[in-house]
Amino acid sequence: MSKMILFLRKLAANKRFRCVLAISAGITICFYLLILRPGIQLANDAQATIALAREFKTAVKDQSLNKIAAKAQEIQFSLTTLEEDFNRFRFINYFPYLKLYYQDGQHLLEAGKLGIEATQIIIEELKPFASLLGLEEETNQMLAQEKIAHLASIAPSLLPAVENAQEKLSLVLNETAQLHPSIYPQEIRGYKIRNQLVSLQSQISNLQQQINDLKPLLNEIPSLLGVHTPQNYLILFQNDKELRPTGGFITAYAIAQLDQGNFSIIASDDIYNLDQDIVYLDTPYPITAYLKVKGLFMRDTNFSPDFKESMTDFEYYYDRTGSIPVMGIIALDTQFVEHFLELSGPVSVPGYELNFSGYWNLPEACKTGGLHFTTENVICRLELYAEKIFDQRENRKAILGELMAQLVDWALTAQADQWPELITLVFDQLKEKHLLLYLHNQEAQTLIEKYNYAGEIHNTNGDFLHINQANLAGLKSDMYMVRKVKQEISITDNNEVTTKLTLSYHNTGTYDGWLNSTARNYIRVYVPQGSTLLSWSGGEYSQPNTFDDLGKTVFDNFLLTKPLSESVLTFEYKSPFKFEMGKGFDTKEYNLLIQKQPGLNAPEYEVCFERQCKKLELETDKEIMFDF
Repeated sequence: MSKMILFLRKLAANKRFRCVLAISAGITICFYLLILRPGIQLANDAQATIALAREFKTAVKDQSLNKIAAKAQEIQFSLTTLEEDFNRFRFINYFPYLKLYYQDGQHLLEAGKLGIEATQIIIEELKPFASLLGLEEETNQMLAQEKIAHLASIAPSLLPAVENAQEKLSLVLNETAQLHPSIYPQEIRGYKIRNQLVSLQSQISNLQQQINDLKPLLNEIPSLLGVHTPQNYLILFQNDKELRPTGGFITAYAIAQLDQGNFSIIASDDIYNLDQDIVYLDTPYPITAYLKVKGLFMRDTNFSPDFKESMTDFEYYYDRTGSIPVMGIIALDTQFVEHFLELSGPVSVPGYELNFSGYWNLPEACKTGGLHFTTENVICRLELYAEKIFDQRENRKAILGELMAQLVDWALTAQADQWPELITLVFDQLKEKHLLLYLHNQEAQTLIEKYNYAGEIHNTNGDFLHINQANLAGLKSDMYMVRKVKQEISITDNNEVTTKLTLSYHNTGTYDGWLNSTARNYIRVYVPQGSTLLSWSGGEYSQPNTFDDLGKTVFDNFLLTKPLSESVLTFEYKSPFKFEMGKGFDTKEYNLLIQKQPGLNAPEYEVCFERQCKKLELETDKEIMFDF
């Protein structure tokens, strides 16, 4: 023990040791004062700012302008504190490589401050309209109908707020554009840093573009919503259980009127009562060959896969019926109705009663729900009314319009807390093509097309695929049809692109004579224009037709699928372009755009490029990229 004490005394007396100890202590103190303590403070203040951002999102959801303003001010103060913390690390700016991280932090803080300033500008501009928009707590119970009407009247007055906020947002975009995502790792402890920064840059850019798109629309909203002159819109009901090119057979229609923003259904009827059975336009061969009718009637005019083109044909007939002029067409399918009922809950239609006696082959879904229409029974019951109960009545399919009137009434009396869900439902259905729009207002139609709500067939510089099917006299067999697609893309030795496309159909239902029988599908496959068909199998044609349509090359065939059986159709074709591995389309990626047919419910796809395969359920249009 005494030797140990003596050793320590000698060590303490050693000048070199005292010097090393002093330096170590100094480094430790500097590390604590310059890095550790400020770092802990910075992390704590960053967490507090993130928590405030979450509270801000809640305030926006609650639609309370006062809460939004209060939270924006708190975030602004928090960002100022955070900036002070961050500036304590300015010495990092003197290190050649590390300074990029410091500069990124500066850009993010500045972007945050500018974003809050943009928010505060919008808040100040909206204050005079807060009551009308239902953004004051005491008016938070404003009904959806009232909100639409108020928005119609004040929309142009919101333009200054949008323009002022856009100026600030341009500065935010400039800050985020100077970030360096590539210097960060892909992931740290499950947090994808690089992707988050890239996503932030993309989101700000998209928001800037969306605001830019909104500006011309604000001036058009009064006209669209009938502020000065009532506007009528045609609603078409497409039965996707009898699939047609734009979503389904047109079974019924309704006319909706917007008068000073107030929405009402002024008429609804069976499509057969509108259709005069007069042929005005040239008839596509499959219509006469497989429907066995004398020509193209109004109810079959949605035969082009491009919704706008189909609706132009429909209007050509509609304008000759002497019916009420309309400013556009809204088409929806049965899946839209199903999803709406999920939100609204069970709905009853006055005057309609059920009697199941005598219907031995009814699906069980028809018998649930009592006297109400529900998500589970609505499809079966609409078919039951149209094909069985009202089969001899002139307006046998008008019940769909009357059901929609009840749903519209529910939507327009929805409380404020249901409004966000309602908006989300509409945009989800637009994205998934269960709801399609065609408007005469050019500003609005341009935006509809830009955001892919118009059911267009798109132009693309890469590979492309759209499979379009039409149920021609196959009853409601699409209710039971399961579809699978496999696409195998190969590159030959001379860099040519060949594709083998396999379409599998499984009719899972039994024959019942009123819903299901042999499925009869006219199938068109849209691929890049200039593609060459190499081989094929399956289908009723001895040789598929090849032709151009909508800027694409098309291969067609007609396929029969009996109940409880499967059928397969294949096409092998060569694309018009070559692809050198790693040099295609000026990128190191192979791009494929797959466009979904409206009315379909997420068919299964497997796409293979060389040895890479990806599986997906096609809920909406999808761009697939294969990296090298």
